[in-house]
Amino acid sequence: MYCREVIYKEYTQKQGTKIPRERYLTYYRDFSRYYGLEFIESSAFYGSQLDGVELMNPIMDKLAENHDLNQIRYCIFADWLEDFDSEYSALGAYIIDKYHLNAKLFNVVDQGLLSIITALKLAKLSHENVLMLSFDQTTITQFKNISELRPDVSGAAALLLSISSPPDFFKILEAEIISDQKKFILDNFNLPKLKLIKIKGIGLMPFYKKMQELKKNSTSGYYVLLIQDVESDSCGYVVIHKGEKDENI
Repeated sequence: MYCREVIYKEYTQKQGTKIPRERYLTYYRDFSRYYGLEFIESSAFYGSQLDGVELMNPIMDKLAENHDLNQIRYCIFADWLEDFDSEYSALGAYIIDKYHLNAKLFNVVDQGLLSIITALKLAKLSHENVLMLSFDQTTITQFKNISELRPDVSGAAALLLSISSPPDFFKILEAEIISDQKKFILDNFNLPKLKLIKIKGIGLMPFYKKMQELKKNSTSGYYVLLIQDVESDSCGYVVIHKGEKDENI
């Protein structure tokens, strides 16, 4: 499976200007009342206050400018956290409709940071052109005495994956999840001069950022990206071959 393009955009400062709507706050008031929690309403005013639509539209607009989206057969969303006060209940369906994608839609919403690994495994199994999308947003609702992880940045990203090689050879050889990071052994891959890169940070964006850096700036060779989940002892890895031509690996 080849990576034709990586598009990544992050927002490190407060960007949103909207105030959480009453219906959004009412939902979490009711949620906390039902489960006996105490909703910290001020948490709805922290972070970027950007919803998934605001984050994904610039990414999709750029993709539409550079590529024929009619060639995409599967659209896979890899999610980790809830959206912020969105106008749309299903972001994936919104993207399919707005950009007229003739693609089957999948959402991977479990496994914490490893949702992107599961999404890549699905993409490889499809044997079709795939668009993989993710976003992080930093306005996370908080409840008293419950610790909630918050991504480092708000951002959105896309991987455009294809079954044919682009001019700049960038191939995803393998994507896998391991239940215990201690079982990850680099020597097992039997690839020449394999370089290990540990993805650091909370959220899905650090993975896409590193993928973009590798595609644009790295030298030819083999790379393995290692992701440690923040909610379990599991880890995931992605093996990449960057080169000038397909060597039938």
